[in-house]
Amino acid sequence: MKRLFIALILATTPLVAQPAKPAPPKPVAIVNGEVITAEKLDQMYDALTPDIRAQYATNGGKGALLDNYIRKRLILQEAAKTGFDKRASVKADVEAAKENVVFDRYVRDVVAAAVLNNVAMKNYYEFHQSQFAEPEMVKLRTITIGSTNSGMKPHTPVQAAQIAQKALADVLLTIPRTDNPMATMPQRAATFGKLARAYSEDRAAPMGGDLGWVSQKQLDPALQKAAFEIPVGLPSGIIETKSSYNIIFIEGKRAAGTLSFDEVKPRIRDLMLQEHGEDIMEAVNRVTNELGDKSRIAVYPENIR
Repeated sequence: MKRLFIALILATTPLVAQPAKPAPPKPVAIVNGEVITAEKLDQMYDALTPDIRAQYATNGGKGALLDNYIRKRLILQEAAKTGFDKRASVKADVEAAKENVVFDRYVRDVVAAAVLNNVAMKNYYEFHQSQFAEPEMVKLRTITIGSTNSGMKPHTPVQAAQIAQKALADVLLTIPRTDNPMATMPQRAATFGKLARAYSEDRAAPMGGDLGWVSQKQLDPALQKAAFEIPVGLPSGIIETKSSYNIIFIEGKRAAGTLSFDEVKPRIRDLMLQEHGEDIMEAVNRVTNELGDKSRIAVYPENIR
């Protein structure tokens, strides 16, 4: 009877909803056991200056950045393995670099707040909007097969054309033409990305051929027209350039316009830091003088060599 009573209690007690577990970070690479996540790669890409990002956009996008970062991690791992990072001079430089980062960020975000406040930055934005104009852009994925018998996987033009034909057949089989490609856009982009990882030979291949947002002038002339005429969600046929055969997929389009204040706020802050350098140095001197007056400082010049 007691067992039945317990069973009835369990049957009538509402289950407490468990909080959903956050999705585990997605790896874009694992280097000797060290995971590089998609989030970290996105942060590094977003932190690039506009000029550097434009260079990456025409040379492999995030895939190229990942390739460079992997090479950097390999050197750093080797340095740690040999104990190089434990050298006194290296540790001193690391500590100095850490101090510089904290100092620069504190000056920028706190000391210079009077000069770089939101009102001042918004005024700058209003008077300099032409600096933040962007041309029409597309979010592009690509499968690239080299045809110059050089590079990571050398092919003759004939061999490259055959590989490109096979890749296109798989693309058309798995991403069929439809009147409403936007309805299944995430799946179509993911499918093309999977095929790019299998077939593509450029640095964007590990990222599913993702070049990010690019303008016409950032693309090879042979790709420009197709990239801006193909509807979103549909793949192209084979497009030949001087050095490769390409199949592209348009994941999104953005009309020409002006970037919003929030999008360019970090850039405005950097521009104003340069423009108001003297004012900011005065603020730094004022703060250090105030702090010095309230601090106990002992200096021993006789010990300076």
